[in-house]
Amino acid sequence: MNETQQMLEDSVNRLFGDRLDWDALTRIEELGFPAELWHEVTDQGIHKVLADEDRGGMGVGWSDAYPVLRACGRHAVPLPVVETAIVEWLARQADCALPEGVPGLLPGTLDAAVLSGDGLSLRETRVPWGGVASYLAGVTAVGGGAELVIAAGEGLDVAPELNIGRDPRDRLSGTARIVARH
Repeated sequence: MNETQQMLEDSVNRLFGDRLDWDALTRIEELGFPAELWHEVTDQGIHKVLADEDRGGMGVGWSDAYPVLRACGRHAVPLPVVETAIVEWLARQADCALPEGVPGLLPGTLDAAVLSGDGLSLRETRVPWGGVASYLAGVTAVGGGAELVIAAGEGLDVAPELNIGRDPRDRLSGTARIVARH
């Protein structure tokens, strides 16, 4: 493990090791999204491990980010840290800035049929942390390339659902307003 990886792993282990014991995880399951813990994550920039430095990130690659992602699994982190890191990486590839807030990472490649004008049509689409998402991010194929689509997260019907690890995998339905395409 190199120095960067060790520093990142130590930082994440310190944060989550201090705050996520069995009782804390049980309380979070009962009370819902731990906004205070999310603010600590964003204050430390952990969610931006794969984002460009000029956009507030750490600008590291996947191998340096791996200890952060692994530590999130080890501590059963009840937050969309990994999903947010992926969205930040997608934004880095598209050379764009993201809106503030919690992203909802849309699964797979978006079919052109769900995109019409400035709307993104969703029908019971399972989205990690969809119920708390400030915005949605997904990729669609365009010609021989890809496009990052950013849509507003409000105004959708949310059917709460949990995966086997009891993390939200909410089903979203409705039409989300597309706010950017990169």
